Amino acid sequence: MFEEFWKEYPIKNNKKKCRIRWEERNLDSQIDQIMDSLQNMLKLDKLWSIGIGIPYPYTYINGDRWEDEPDIEVEREQQLRVPRDDTQLTSFAQQNDLPQPSAGATFFDYRRQLERAIGQRAFH
Repeated sequence: MFEEFWKEYPIKNNKKKCRIRWEERNLDSQIDQIMDSLQNMLKLDKLWSIGIGIPYPYTYINGDRWEDEPDIEVEREQQLRVPRDDTQLTSFAQQNDLPQPSAGATFFDYRRQLERAIGQRAFH
């Protein structure tokens, strides 16, 4: 079962040490969960999918990293880039259910208000 994991894991580092730790932890019994998680991380996580932030395989094995959740916020963040053109701000806000400008708000104040609203959404 370790060989199946090793074949799919994107970083090939310290195979002997990883195999020993795998066997010590008797991870053959969790191979399905480990492989499902690995595929999800590689496909869905915003950093893993581009090859960044992937832990060394020993760290993955030792830290039960198959229990981690993929970070998939990147799509929403990319969709909600506040326009730099003041004529588009109001329609952008309406389309994305964001607050409309308050009376007397400058373009820069309103843009900053929208950026804060988007930032708050990304963390909820």
